[in-house]
Amino acid sequence: MLPRVAIPALLAALALVACAAEPVAGPGPLRVMVRLAQPLPDAPSIAQAATSSAGCPVRYLSASGTDWHALVIECPDAADGPAAFERLRADRSRFSAAQIDARKRIVSPTY
Repeated sequence: MLPRVAIPALLAALALVACAAEPVAGPGPLRVMVRLAQPLPDAPSIAQAATSSAGCPVRYLSASGTDWHALVIECPDAADGPAAFERLRADRSRFSAAQIDARKRIVSPTY
């Protein structure tokens, strides 16, 4: 049996793990990571292909290694972001994988 003080800590750890398990798309621009099914020559070509697949404007952010690219889906209505992401994810002819960008960002404090 666990000591009484260990139970709240255990419950807090379980809640944290559950929250971290699957990133959730919130309001605003949606940051995603994609892996190309076939090479494209440059960032504008990748953004154009993603825009065509998603049905909303997509902005290229950066390469993340040799295979993955960070993009932002910028739908006029934030509620359309998840549907645009699903359309992009379904386009297997252009993107072999797509996922919500759950990488942590380091923000410098402003004084």
